[in-house]
Amino acid sequence: MSRTRRVKGFTLIELMLVAALLAILGLAVAATFAGGLKIFNRMENYTAVKADILLSLERMERDMRSTFPVKGIGFIGEAKRMTFPAILRTFSAKGLAEESLGSVSYYRDDARGAGVLSREEKAYVQAVNKEGYRHGEMTELAPIEDIHFQYFSYDAEAETYSWVDRWDKSEKKEEEQREEAKAPKGVIALEDRPEELPLGVKIMIRYADGDKPLTLSRTIFIKTAVSLNLAKRRARAGKNISKKAESEQ
Repeated sequence: MSRTRRVKGFTLIELMLVAALLAILGLAVAATFAGGLKIFNRMENYTAVKADILLSLERMERDMRSTFPVKGIGFIGEAKRMTFPAILRTFSAKGLAEESLGSVSYYRDDARGAGVLSREEKAYVQAVNKEGYRHGEMTELAPIEDIHFQYFSYDAEAETYSWVDRWDKSEKKEEEQREEAKAPKGVIALEDRPEELPLGVKIMIRYADGDKPLTLSRTIFIKTAVSLNLAKRRARAGKNISKKAESEQ
């Protein structure tokens, strides 16, 4: 009597169920991988934007910490633009570093339809001859939504410090120069010297992190102006003490 061996296998329904389960599992893995890759790319881009802004703030700080009063180039600070004397560093054809006096401006440029933090350099001749030249050497630093500057100043009459949205002593300086031309020449006392630089600058930059706006801020104090302000206050204090001593005698 011959026996036939039955071959065990999968039914069509079982194969279809396995195929469906594998398809669902593959779609889930692919969706998870795609989502993670998308988030990674977004985070990488946003980190790059933030890094560019931080590097721009570092560059501003370097430029401002080295500023000092320069004849013909005033510190002009507005809420959306800041221009001040600076040391310009260039390289010659032989690759040698060269330094010269000039001015540096920081502002938000909308020339290409998108907001970009820009840095503009002007040589001394360009900076002094404000009407003769329109633009200097431009450098685009980082995409931004908005920028706002504030300036830390000292009111000698009220003896108070405050943050203001504008710093421009050019008009006052011109009047003082006209008065000095009429008056007899002499040495100006330390406590009577005009404030040509703000004590500090607060910079606030708003940028886009996807759909969420974020803000980075930094406060930079100008060493030259702070040192002069302290010296002037000490000179005034010494002068007041001398006057008080004379009146008591």
